[in-house]
Amino acid sequence: MCLIDDNHKELGNMCIAFRRAIIESNVKSLYIMLKYFPFGACGAASELLAKYLENNKYGKFNYILGEHNGYSHAWLEQNGVIIDITLDQFEDYECPIFVSSSIHIHSKFNGEYRYEAGNLSAYNDGGQIHSAFTEIQRSLRIIT
Repeated sequence: MCLIDDNHKELGNMCIAFRRAIIESNVKSLYIMLKYFPFGACGAASELLAKYLENNKYGKFNYILGEHNGYSHAWLEQNGVIIDITLDQFEDYECPIFVSSSIHIHSKFNGEYRYEAGNLSAYNDGGQIHSAFTEIQRSLRIIT
């Protein structure tokens, strides 16, 4: 079950497809932070999703990072809309995808703006995140 506002259905469908592509990608080709997706993958998944959405004319997104009860969590925001494709890593939430302007769980994390998301060149990882993005795009072409 996904939580997607009615006025963000198209954006929600892009997020659903992207998450599905991560899951169906060759795990050996994925960035190390995505190996156990969605667990512990919120930061990398948010960065990659931001790049994908920007490439598909959705503009720039803010990378938000918060902490609650010793757990950190990252998600995207744009003009008051929260985009999160890893919410189900927390046992209290079965909703894998959240695209909404309602606060929901994210208010518990006291999130703060960190930077503009999607700049994969900022990663000093020997190109691993770029390889993961290429693999996810390949999977997207297969499933869409």
